[in-house]
Amino acid sequence: MSGNKKHMAPPSLRRQGKLYERRLLCLTLSTLFILPVSPGRAQPIFGAALHLIPHQIDRFAELRSAVKALKWIGLTSYRTDLEWSAWKSPVGDAVVREANSIDRLSAGTIRPLFVVGLGNSAYDGGDQPVTDKAVESYAEFAALAATSQADKRSLIELWNEWNVGTGTHSGRRGDPAAFARAMLAASWRVRSAGFTGELISGGVGEGDFDWRWLKEAFRQGLARASVNGIGLHLYNHCAAKADRTADDLDGGLARFLESTTPQRPAQGAKVYITEVGWPTYQPAQGQPNCTVSLHQQALNTAKFALAASFNPSVAGVWFYELRDSGWDSQSMEDNFGLFFRDWRPKESALYLRAVLGILRSHQMIDRSLENGLWRYSLAYEAQGSKRRTDILWSVSGVRSVPIPGHGRSRKLCCGHATYYGGAAIQVSEDPVVIEYESA
Repeated sequence: MSGNKKHMAPPSLRRQGKLYERRLLCLTLSTLFILPVSPGRAQPIFGAALHLIPHQIDRFAELRSAVKALKWIGLTSYRTDLEWSAWKSPVGDAVVREANSIDRLSAGTIRPLFVVGLGNSAYDGGDQPVTDKAVESYAEFAALAATSQADKRSLIELWNEWNVGTGTHSGRRGDPAAFARAMLAASWRVRSAGFTGELISGGVGEGDFDWRWLKEAFRQGLARASVNGIGLHLYNHCAAKADRTADDLDGGLARFLESTTPQRPAQGAKVYITEVGWPTYQPAQGQPNCTVSLHQQALNTAKFALAASFNPSVAGVWFYELRDSGWDSQSMEDNFGLFFRDWRPKESALYLRAVLGILRSHQMIDRSLENGLWRYSLAYEAQGSKRRTDILWSVSGVRSVPIPGHGRSRKLCCGHATYYGGAAIQVSEDPVVIEYESA
């Protein structure tokens, strides 16, 4: 929680001026397909990256505000750095103390995800550990970090964006074979030390969604790592404007799952989306445009949360990030937050709160796509009767959707408590909710 943004910098595909071609598999279908949800499917963990203001005088006030924001949305985790180079230093000790404070303030309802790694200047020039001595030292650090936490519910992520060199001295791209070797050594050392919690291989993001680098890491032995799942970073805000959507990222995730299923071991088959998000900055004249509107960020956030919840392979999602990292309205890096810098909620915080509220009180049934209309179906009981809730939106254009008998409809967000009558509702890209009695 040092507040130094370079330590959890977004992947290379955030770099301004680059466009990435996207192919969303499911949206090419014009016929109906339905993806059912297994009974009793547990909700993924939902959290957000947390960067506190460095050298804040009233640090405890910052922690209180963060906990309040997390709980208000309904998030149950946060992601922060536990740096290799800062271990057992004042900086590293402060991270642990703050994690303990958040645990107390939230009454144990908010779990930390520690990113264990980042370059250490004492080994391999501060880059990714590749020599025997560096790998051994990193594995030992990971084991100590994982087993020394007062909060035994912590999740541990081994390294961060090895492939693009985030948090290293040189920023050079990493080798997939070296990554697999380090993940094997670190995960086995962590497990041997007695850590039984959720262990994640370091988040990897690839701009073209072909996942060639990560598939090569699997071929080089990553599949043998003793982890609960693979960390992925999903971004598309520098893609063509029409492709900066949650549906596009859902397609990128589908491509990963489809192309790597034979390589991923059963014990590590889960996917942890440890970074996903969209910036809402105002590009200066002549500056490349990699932004989305506040409303588009809100739609993307809500839709991705729903897609992840209905995906049985997804174990957790951490949005990048809880709050804007800075005050500069023209800086991309400063404006990824669900909240503004002064803790005012953006639309995205409101939409995500609405989605998570529904997910907590309902049982998921299935999601379907037919002729460009997404439908997420859930069930609940009210006054002894079984009821259904459908959340719908159109991929493009406006569509008229019939409302079942005795049903009612409303907008998903924000503050729209009004229910609309009539036999049909007009559905656009902005999600609507239809509630009705189950047959």
